[in-house]
Amino acid sequence: ISKQRKIIENAFRERYLKVICATPTLALGVNLPTWRAIVRDMKRYSEEYGQDWIPVLEWKQMVGRAGRPGLEKFGEGICIAKNKDELEFLTSKYILGKPEDIYSKLSSEPALRSSILGLISISFVNSRKSVIEFFKNTLFAKQYKNESELNQKIDSTIDLLKEIKFIQDKKFLETTKIGKRVAELYIDPLSAKYMIEMLNYKKYDDLFYLQVINNCYEMPVPRIGKNDFYDLQTEINRKKGKLPPIPEIWDIEYERFLMGFKNTRIFYDWINEKSEDYILEKYKETPGKLYSKLNLADWLLYSMEELSRILKNKKHQVKIRKLRVRLKYGVKEELIELVQLKGIGRIKARRLFKVGIKNISELKNKKKVLEEIVGKKTSEKLLKQLGG
Repeated sequence: ISKQRKIIENAFRERYLKVICATPTLALGVNLPTWRAIVRDMKRYSEEYGQDWIPVLEWKQMVGRAGRPGLEKFGEGICIAKNKDELEFLTSKYILGKPEDIYSKLSSEPALRSSILGLISISFVNSRKSVIEFFKNTLFAKQYKNESELNQKIDSTIDLLKEIKFIQDKKFLETTKIGKRVAELYIDPLSAKYMIEMLNYKKYDDLFYLQVINNCYEMPVPRIGKNDFYDLQTEINRKKGKLPPIPEIWDIEYERFLMGFKNTRIFYDWINEKSEDYILEKYKETPGKLYSKLNLADWLLYSMEELSRILKNKKHQVKIRKLRVRLKYGVKEELIELVQLKGIGRIKARRLFKVGIKNISELKNKKKVLEEIVGKKTSEKLLKQLGG
């Protein structure tokens, strides 16, 4: 994906491409020589509110791709109105309107937990008093306004981190060995606590690990419709023995578990070599969104692998490490060795496997077959990697 992006951006810089059509993510920090940016859709579907107007700040950011300093003399930003009434509304809200206020991310409890644990882990603070003093000077404190309530919030967060054994409060506040590693991994301490609990189970199935990471706060989960609901329920009941503990159907967490399981099925299909087109058609998951989630999944699985290392559970370590490779390349376990070679992806690896080349050592002995499958140039490169 990053290679494709570089090719497209360079072609645009060199004026081989006149227009780039892109998702809103292109607006985040891209510096290209363009004098016009057009935003076609001023509404977007959100899980909370359904179809809703995009924030003013986001629109300003997107049209801000035009007229970049040092690249163009001026820039032109355009939004498209569907009728006269909408024209007046868009002019008032976006052209003449002010961007929304910025709010501190520390108002989110996971962010606050991670921040406090991180500050203690690097010894920037070492007492409850110094933690409170630090937060007094943040945007979060200025916006929170109620000082005693904020102090109570910080105190209860410290108590939680102590309760789950990520910090200890003796003479000074300091992290435990596992707490320090959680801070370095930048995951929510409660996600880490959940992972540790799950690593105490003697379940080593791919579905188990995939559902664990999809139950974590960090992984965005898709909305599910009525049809999805019953379909997922049926599948969950069939796979019950291979999954983490399932909440009771009346629990608040149950729907979140179902949403996570939809992601789990997508990942599971991917590691069983289903194509991007298949996943798009079946789950309405675009390749861009899929790869974004795969990156997140790798980070969470790596965190889980690290926690299993500290807990000295080698069996989990090995299984998770294999799963990470399979998620990266989208392959079954039998292809893990072949995809380690530069120039061999999931499709070529499967072709090689079908003709009997099942591991790296067999490549040298089947040079002609190799050339037929991957071509002469790629074949030469592969043999060079293997030392002739």
